[in-house]
Amino acid sequence: MEIHRNEISTGILVIVALGILGGALVAIGMPGLIRPMNTFHVSFDNASGLHPGDPVLLAGRKIGEVTALESPVPMDRRPKGHEDYEVLIEVKVDKAAGVRSEVTARLFQQGLMGQQVIDFIEGNESSPLAPDHSVFVGERVPQLTEMAAENLDRLTGPNSDLAGIMRNTRQLTETVKKEPWRLIWKK
Repeated sequence: MEIHRNEISTGILVIVALGILGGALVAIGMPGLIRPMNTFHVSFDNASGLHPGDPVLLAGRKIGEVTALESPVPMDRRPKGHEDYEVLIEVKVDKAAGVRSEVTARLFQQGLMGQQVIDFIEGNESSPLAPDHSVFVGERVPQLTEMAAENLDRLTGPNSDLAGIMRNTRQLTETVKKEPWRLIWKK
């Protein structure tokens, strides 16, 4: 009789533990199931490296995640004045986070080898809260490789200082070859 009672207690304990574990996994894996969420859409010119499940931040703290990416976006669905924005990103954020309608959405890479992140920053506190299904025009922060390529172009481009130095060196070399006396004798 005692063994039968222990078996029933153990069975109930296992069922309760599995229920708690299952509930925790559902709460973690399915945002919006327990807490109310807002769905926003953010347009970017490029979403290189961004994937569903990547974090969405509000001034640096996690409030949600990327749920879907659409690219290319039909021209009639692109934001006015940003017809070159080819990606529409769907994000789900905690409704209690308080994302304002006047806010900057930035896409950037966390760390040198980190994942891409969308961060809502610089919100206007006097603006109302953004309603569900609001659309934001985002700005992408250039990655380290893009900045390096841009700086390299600036250093080696046709109007750069380096190009000017090379022209002057070439002119000096030609002058020394044709008229070497000019190095020691002034006219």
